[in-house]
Amino acid sequence: MRPTKKQPHLRLLTAAVTLAAGSSAQAALIAHYQFDETAGVSAANAVVATGHDGAIGAGVTLGVAGVAGTAFTFSGNVAQADVVDMANATGVFNPILASGQFTLSYWVKSTDTGNRNVAVFMGNSGASNDYIDSGVLGNGQFAPAGSTYGRNRVATNTPANIGDLGGGALVNDGAFHHVAFSVDKATSTGTYYVDGVQVQTVTSANFANFPTLNNLEVGRLGRSAPTDGLAGTIDDLQIYNHVLSLAEVQFLKDNPGVAIPEPGALVLLGAGLGLMSLRRRGMANC
Repeated sequence: MRPTKKQPHLRLLTAAVTLAAGSSAQAALIAHYQFDETAGVSAANAVVATGHDGAIGAGVTLGVAGVAGTAFTFSGNVAQADVVDMANATGVFNPILASGQFTLSYWVKSTDTGNRNVAVFMGNSGASNDYIDSGVLGNGQFAPAGSTYGRNRVATNTPANIGDLGGGALVNDGAFHHVAFSVDKATSTGTYYVDGVQVQTVTSANFANFPTLNNLEVGRLGRSAPTDGLAGTIDDLQIYNHVLSLAEVQFLKDNPGVAIPEPGALVLLGAGLGLMSLRRRGMANC
C-alpha cells in the first residue's frame, strides 16, 4: 500500500472546518487593499461597495515581492509623496462606528531600528493625539524594540489613558510577519496577534471609545503634524468592522491575500471541498 500525502484540497477543507468552528457570525470585510498595483497612482479597495481607493505617493515603490502578489515599500519619510492616503474614508469608518468594533490585519516587512514605524493610521487629521495606529516599534517605547504594536488613543497625551498593546515576536528581521489588532468598545477590550499567535488581550477603559475618524493612511502617523514614517513593506491590508476570532486571525495568517469568507460561503466551501475529497477517494478506489 502506497503512503498517502495530504492534498491541497484537504488542507483547505481542514481550514474551512476549523474556521467555521471558530468564526464569528458577522466577520464583515469593509476594506481590502491588496497593493498589487505595479504602476499608477491609485491603490484599489477590493471591497467596491465601501470605496475609498488610496492615492499612492510618488515616493512609494510599487511591484515589490509580497506575501500574495506584489506589495508596496515605503521610504520612512513622512511627506505626502511617501504614503498611501485614503483620506476621509467614511465608507470604511461608518461601519466601524456603527458596530463599535474593528480588526486591522496586514503583513509587514522591515529592518528598521529607528523610531515608531506606523503601518496603518485611522484617526483625526486635525489633532495631535486622537487616533488608532499599528506598526513596528524601533525604540521600545511601550513594547520591545523590533516588535509590533496597536494603539487606541482618544484625544489625550497622557500615557495612562492610552490603550497600548504590543510585543510578541520581533519582526524587524527583513521577513514578512502577519499582524492583527482589534478593539471592542462594548467590552472595552483590545486584542493583539503576531503571526497567528495571540500576544495580548487587555480590558481597560482606554478601549471604551474610538477617536474621531476622518483620515485613513498607510505609511505614517497621519495626524495634524505627520510623523513616524514606515521604513518597510506592507501587503494585504484588510479591515473588518468586527472583532475576529483566533481561528479567523490564524486563517488570515495561513492564507495570505484571502479574506475571511462570509458564514454562508464557509458552509458552501466546506461542503464543496468535502464532496471533492469523497469523489477523489472514490476514483482512487476504482
